[in-house]
Amino acid sequence: ERVVAEGNTVPVHGQPATWRDAFPNAWEGDGPADRLCALAIVVVPDRRHGGLSAHLIEHMRELAAPFGSLVAPVRPTLKERYPLIPIGDYVGWRGPDGAALDPWIRRHERSGGRILGTAEEAMLVEGSREEWRAWTGRDVPADGEAIVPGALVPVRFENGYGTYREPCVWLEHRVE
Repeated sequence: ERVVAEGNTVPVHGQPATWRDAFPNAWEGDGPADRLCALAIVVVPDRRHGGLSAHLIEHMRELAAPFGSLVAPVRPTLKERYPLIPIGDYVGWRGPDGAALDPWIRRHERSGGRILGTAEEAMLVEGSREEWRAWTGRDVPADGEAIVPGALVPVRFENGYGTYREPCVWLEHRVE
């Protein structure tokens, strides 16, 4: 009786450099689409850990079959616990079984994805010190780096203005 999960994709030409680059690429790109780019998978909190994300990844893989490839800019689930660790180091963390430590990267790998690399600025958020206070409920009284709950990396403040550059991990699913 309600929507419990949603997945979004767009066809693109070439590998987008960042998540946000997929949008103009989809509508203004040079040449015909040669891969499908995942934009988001969202599952409502009370339905998480029930296999819906795996189902949506598989559906995206099916949609990507005519293109031969699904690329996904993944926001690692646990990275917010380690905001000072560079994204390139974080993606290399593996458990004793060799699987990715991060559950979202691991889910993609178990579905056939492989890591292509990382992007240091998949998403950009900029705002004044006052805006950051309103968004986060925290005061940042001086310039420098600030750890913000839920952020994957610190927010950098200079002259009262905060800039957040969120990284992502690109994974590719080759499909036929």
